[in-house]
Formats: sequence, C-alpha cells, structure tokens
Amino acid sequence: MKQLSLMPETLQSLRIERFKRIRDAPFDLGALNVLVGANNSGKSSIIQGLHFAIAVLQTMGLAKKFPASSDKPLSTSLGPNQLIYSPSEDAYALGTDGKLKEAISEAIAISFTLTTGEECRISVRKGRNRNLLVTVENPQTAKKLSGLEHPFSIFSPGLAGVAKTETYVSDGVLLRTLARGDANLVLRNILLRLWDSEEWDPFMQDLHMVFPGSDIKVTWEEESDEFIDVQMHVYGSWVPFELAGTGILQAAQILSYIHRFAPNLVVLDEPDSHLHPNNQRLLCALLRRIAVERSTQVLLTTHSRHVVDAVSNSSGFLWVREGTVDVVGSDQELGILLDIGALDVKERVGGDKTRAVVLTEDELTLALECLLIASGFKLEETAVLPYYGISGINQLRPLVNVIRSTNPSTKIVIHRDRDYLPGSDVKKWREQVLALKVEAFVTDGVDIESHFLEPEHLAELNPEMCLSQFQTLLDEVRTTNHDELVQHFVNGTVDLARKNGTFGKLNTGKLATDAQKIIASGDLRFHSGKIVLSSLRAEYQKRMGENLQIFESTQYLRHDKLVTIAKKTFGSRQS
Repeated sequence: MKQLSLMPETLQSLRIERFKRIRDAPFDLGALNVLVGANNSGKSSIIQGLHFAIAVLQTMGLAKKFPASSDKPLSTSLGPNQLIYSPSEDAYALGTDGKLKEAISEAIAISFTLTTGEECRISVRKGRNRNLLVTVENPQTAKKLSGLEHPFSIFSPGLAGVAKTETYVSDGVLLRTLARGDANLVLRNILLRLWDSEEWDPFMQDLHMVFPGSDIKVTWEEESDEFIDVQMHVYGSWVPFELAGTGILQAAQILSYIHRFAPNLVVLDEPDSHLHPNNQRLLCALLRRIAVERSTQVLLTTHSRHVVDAVSNSSGFLWVREGTVDVVGSDQELGILLDIGALDVKERVGGDKTRAVVLTEDELTLALECLLIASGFKLEETAVLPYYGISGINQLRPLVNVIRSTNPSTKIVIHRDRDYLPGSDVKKWREQVLALKVEAFVTDGVDIESHFLEPEHLAELNPEMCLSQFQTLLDEVRTTNHDELVQHFVNGTVDLARKNGTFGKLNTGKLATDAQKIIASGDLRFHSGKIVLSSLRAEYQKRMGENLQIFESTQYLRHDKLVTIAKKTFGSRQS
C-alpha cells in the first residue's frame, strides 16, 4: 500500500512489551496508520501503552528528573498519583496478566525509534512503597518526547461528552488535562485559545471539509464572564455547543488539538464512532491531508469498514491479533474485514436455504434486489452481500473461497457497475470473474440506477403519468443535466485511468470534446443513472405533488443475463 512521506522527528517504529494484554508488539509506522482487529484484540492496549510511555516522560519532565546533558541511562521512582495519565487507577494492574513485577525482565517496556534515527526506551516496574521504578535509556532523546507546552503526541480516547458549562482554566491546567486524554472537559478552553490565534481560519477550513456550512463563535470576557460561551451553527441555526451533535463535536475536538498544539503525532481511538459513513470518509480524507501538509503523523483504531475502504490506498494497516501487531498486505484486506465484523459472510451464507450469493459493490442493495426479483431470483433464498473495501479480483478470490467453503452448493454472482469502462475492459473483468468459477454481472449503463430509467417501468409504478409523458420528461431531464452528465463522464473516465495507471496516456482535451458529443447523442450507456433519477424525482414532485415510485420490481427490469443465472440456480422462472 502506498505510504506517505514523513518529516523528521516522527516515529519510525514502536515496540510495546508486557503492557496489559500486549506481550511483544514491534511495528513500523508511516504517516497515516490504522490499527484494526476484533474486539478485545488489544488495539486499545497498543495506543494506551504508547500514551502511557509519553505521559511517564511528561511526568518526569514536570518533576525535573532529566539531566541537563548526560545521556547515561536514568533510573528514578514515581508515585502512581504523580502520573499525568494512566489507563487504570491501579498502575500495578498495567503489567502482564494484571500484575506489575519487580524484575527488569518483567517490566513494561516501550521503545521509540524516531525518523532521525534516535532511539529511547522506557521501562516501568514495581518499586518500593507502592512506587514505580522507571528506567530510561538515552534520556536526551526521551526528553524530546516529554514536553507539555508543545506535546510530541496528543491522545484522543473518544468523545465522552461535552459539559454544559466550562470555566476558564490556566494554560498549565489545560495542558495537564489534555495530556490525560480528557480534552472534552476543556474543549471550550482550547477553542478560546484558537479563537484568538492565526490558526482559527485554517481550523475552520478543515472543519468545513467534514461538515460544510458549520460555524463557531467563542465569547469570553475576562473581567465579567464566569463561563466560556461557545455557539455552533449547524443545520441552519445557532445552538449551544453541547447541543451541536456528537459527530461534529468529535471532529472539532480532533482538529482543535492539531491546530492549537501542532503535535508530531495524533493518536485517535475510533474517531469514526459517532460519524455518519459519509463523514467518516471525509474525516479520513482530512487526516490524510493533514499527514501530508502539516507533517503530523496519525495513528488511529477503527472497527469501521468505511474507514478501511477510505484509507486503503494511502495508509498502513496494522492488524492486532493475539497480543502482537502484524503489517497487513493488500491481499489480507478480506481478513481485516472479517476480523472486525464488517463482513458477516459465514452467518449470511450458511445453511441449505441460501442457494445464491450475490456480491455487490453497492452498500445499498435495494436497486439490485429489484433486478434480481424481476429476473427470477428467489430473494428469500438469496444472500446479497456488499463487498466493502475489496476492489481487485485478487482480493475477491479469498472472499469467494470463504463462501464456497461455508456453502459449497451455492451459486455465486459478482456484480459491478460498468462505470465508464471501455468494452475491452468489461470483457477482461468478466473473464477474470469467470476464472473464479462464479458468474459475472455488469450493468448495462454507468450504474445500477440506469436500469430504472425505462419509461415503461416508471409508468407502471406511477400511473398518474402516462408512458409518453415519462418519455418526454426523461428527455427533458437529460437535457437539463447535460453539463453535470458531461462532468461526471469526464471525472469517471479520469478516475479509471488513474486506477489503471494509464492517466499519462489520456488526452484530456479530446476527452472533454468527446464527452460533449457522447452525452448529446443520447447514448444511455454513458448517462449517470444517479444524476438522472435525482433530477427526475424533483421534477416529478414539482409537477405531480407526490413522490416518484422507483425502486420496486416490474417486468421491465428483467435482465437476460440474470434470468439465465436464475434458471441455473432455481429452475425455470415462474411467471
């Protein structure tokens, strides 16, 4: 997978030993890193161990434990109540099997290697009088990681909720609260600091990438105000900050960290947990841009298939299993999705009743199901499964094998939209699918929605308008949306060329000219069904005063290829 370039003094590698359920987990880090794994696999232990080590160094810095210049190994003791951050009230419970021991060979150990080549190692073991004995190798390097005012890393364990009110706190209290991972308690204080800085506009620009149209106002008068007042503009109105919605608060919190403190590393525990899938993808795109443009390394955990899909071409996946971490190859993405529960394949395809499995690239399956019913598929005996985040034939192969091993007798069909593939590429894809000994279904038009643009289908479901009226309306809608259809054609063709590595050979000037002619010709294979249907809905509602019925099965959706597959699977089609 493609990795982003890193600037100096980010992490080249990390090793966590004997921390909670993690036995020994050495792994390298790139610019954007995603920890995946099943529940209780140890993902949280990895990021907690990283932040615990940084917090130990920050605690030592506050206590002035670091020597001025010597780089000899440093040993000192700390009281558990001194620690800025600990994932447990009982620090002794952080060791292997919940017990911190005295032997150095049994100590918690976290090793850092920076991209500059510098290294340091922190070990924590049981000391006397309930203290912790800390040993630091290469303390001058470790000292670089110990700053509070300009923290090397910031940890967001998830938004637990924003208080209804928040008083102003000093910078020292703010930094310590932030280091504990409790930034939600001082989020208004962070925004107040940003409000008065040159970083406010860049912060809002980044927030708009995830939540367009949002706005924030911060008010606080030192002479008269007890509480910091923050108002947020969302969904067309201003509301108190705590009522803005957890998703936008989550995004605001993460971005405020980055813009206020400019850390080298941002550690995020399931930042997608309160976000709609579309916003998850936007947040991933934003984090990738931050990693590139601001040289801020990102390490996040996720259970979301949408995140896996969104970052699969630009991040390093780290698979947490059995107390260690493995780097994931592109051919293992299926394993990730199965492990995190994004694909419930075995549960869906097991049993004698499942006679057909249709794998689709579409997350919403209603449209495809309408075509299947019209073509003779018995939906009660058919499993329609989106193959999230899996695009290549090599990645689909193990998914097919999982289905086949679970239910050897089931018929497997793989669907993909034609998009703007030339006929030769469609033929090649079909041949690759058939080589897997499964059936291939490619839409006649750009997308599955294009099959619903038949005026006979629309007239049967919406008898208030006759067949000729629908024919005229469809022509009008296509003409009205000519420019958008052209743009979609050009962008789709360019995207395909980039994915196929042929963008350098593409004559974009000729493409723009050809696109105008192709769309004007009325060749429906190149009209985006999504665009046309969206406009058709609006125009029908305007004229008829009621909603257009589209996604129901009629005889006009019958597809010869699907009919042939249905006959092989279910026998002769019943009329």
